[in-house]
Amino acid sequence: MGSAVVLAAAEQRLINAAIRIQEMLRTENKHTLKECLATIGIATGHVVEYQALGGGLDYVGSVVDRAARLCSAGAPQAIWVDSATVGSANMLKVSSALGRQLDFGPDDYLTEIEEKVRLKGFPEPVRYREVIWRQAPAGAKNGMLTEAIEKQEGARGTGRQQTAATAQPPSSASNALARQAPAPTMDGTVERWDATLGRGFIATNSEYGDHYVDRRFIVGEGDLTEGRSVRFIPLPPLQEGRRPLAGCTVQEGNRIQGHFQRVFPDKSYSFVDVIDSRGNRQALFVHLGPEAGNRRPGDSAVLEVCRNYKGIAGQLIVNGDADREIRSGGTDRDGFLHGEPT
Repeated sequence: MGSAVVLAAAEQRLINAAIRIQEMLRTENKHTLKECLATIGIATGHVVEYQALGGGLDYVGSVVDRAARLCSAGAPQAIWVDSATVGSANMLKVSSALGRQLDFGPDDYLTEIEEKVRLKGFPEPVRYREVIWRQAPAGAKNGMLTEAIEKQEGARGTGRQQTAATAQPPSSASNALARQAPAPTMDGTVERWDATLGRGFIATNSEYGDHYVDRRFIVGEGDLTEGRSVRFIPLPPLQEGRRPLAGCTVQEGNRIQGHFQRVFPDKSYSFVDVIDSRGNRQALFVHLGPEAGNRRPGDSAVLEVCRNYKGIAGQLIVNGDADREIRSGGTDRDGFLHGEPT
């Protein structure tokens, strides 16, 4: 059961109100409530105001529909805002309990990448960002992910050649795919792993529970370690009635290979594409510091999977030298934050 509420206010006030709602629900779920979860969608634009039959004012229009559809697409505890809201909001005035604790800047309250999602009633994909109010983004509902994955797989063609476990730089034939936003990801913990059979299960905090994984869907096709943190792309089950699948899985502490997809020298970070043996890919955030000016899209990269305050990320191994790393920490030369905040 769910209900919709339409509010009109400055964009940053709406974002702050959404954060307060989620924080209050999280607190109450620990005490009086039981699994009362909310999803919030925010859109900006012109609406039509009218007198409702029962008294009071109501609003209609495509902006109202867009906010409602974003709300329906997001996973429980997600806050999704459309591109118009992002462009209009004064993020300097946005705050959360986590942000105050970790001294967030205005850019830290939004996911780095602007995603696109197909919504009912809208002919073109809607661009959105997710608001970071807790340790990691909540992501999209499983049904939305399945639809996007099926469309992506259909575009690639059924007869494509399987991609090697090591990511390859995008060729001219795959440039369009490389420019697309990466598939939504999910974080979890390795609950069970059978090294002999090369398969196991990943526990998540989502409503969809454990995800199945085997070596074919691990970047580098290595083994997992029980209790370690992982990030993966949620996929439909291999067979009907089975558990959902974890694709393009990366594990904290493992070293993997990929290729730079996008580099932002002025902001000292990049995104590195990694691919599993079945062609599923995800982009890892990598803070480069002074190295940013030396990297170009398509360059190869060796990463150690690590964790920053936004979740799983990549740490660059400089020049492929396993003994010489860009070390992370509060005072290192690249300013990369590594490890769980305390």
